[in-house]
Amino acid sequence: MESLFIQSIDEFNSTSCVNFFNEKYLNPSVLCLPGFEIMFYNFNKIIISKLQNTSGVLLLNYGEFKINIDNELKKEALNYNGSPLNYLHLDLNNTHIYKFMFGSLAKDMYNKSSELYKPKKNDYYFVKDKFKNIDKKIVTINGRNLTGDRISRNNSLFDLINFLISKNYYVVNCTMPNPNFKNHFDSSSYIEINETELYDYSMNISYFLNSDCLITVSNAAGVTNHICTKSNIILYGEGGWVDNPEFGFNGSSLYDISKNIKPTYKSSDFEHICSLIETLNKPEDITFFDETKIIY
Repeated sequence: MESLFIQSIDEFNSTSCVNFFNEKYLNPSVLCLPGFEIMFYNFNKIIISKLQNTSGVLLLNYGEFKINIDNELKKEALNYNGSPLNYLHLDLNNTHIYKFMFGSLAKDMYNKSSELYKPKKNDYYFVKDKFKNIDKKIVTINGRNLTGDRISRNNSLFDLINFLISKNYYVVNCTMPNPNFKNHFDSSSYIEINETELYDYSMNISYFLNSDCLITVSNAAGVTNHICTKSNIILYGEGGWVDNPEFGFNGSSLYDISKNIKPTYKSSDFEHICSLIETLNKPEDITFFDETKIIY
């Protein structure tokens, strides 16, 4: 291996930033935590870490637990390469890591004119089979149920979910961590995906793509991971950087670029959201992640 990068575990919006290494790194590989592998699509080799019990780590503030995982990843990387690299080795040019990440994704999506994050084939068909008997439009909800000093960004979306169900939609809740609304809604109209699936991005995307529409909070951590899929998407609420051209490419925000590739909208009005959903259908001609890159 010429070089080996380690994934960032700082926060959702910088998780896969090492995807955007420059040409001086020849044939680089990446070491990542289980469940994140499909996010590293620019690497030819993706090594899955042997670390256990790391689910939900990105939801936490940077503290002792994250520092320990970071150190363990660095030690594990030494088994493959004597000088592993991280996001600090990228050419950031004094750019904030989030701005670098949003801009890099926007550039990649603009140049490829297609989605960036793709599911594994078996995951996609697992969800497709799970939904085969649902005879109503399926809407997936995604966001972050944050607590503590970030509770102001809590994305529980209870009222929106309640409204969608009242309009006869089937709602799939993929918010993290699991909000435990199951007792409030009938199982014929509502599910929450289990914890194992929740922290696996291939499974997340599989639910998005088997839905008629994905609704994600505009300023949710990880919104880049949602908008860079092939799923029809409605950004709910205001704020965030995804619709800011300053954090995009060639004068266009990631939101603008997404609009040129697939149905992409913004709305905070429940009735308007439903009128948009009525125009949408599940994406077709799905392409899958190249699993031959993965080393377990």
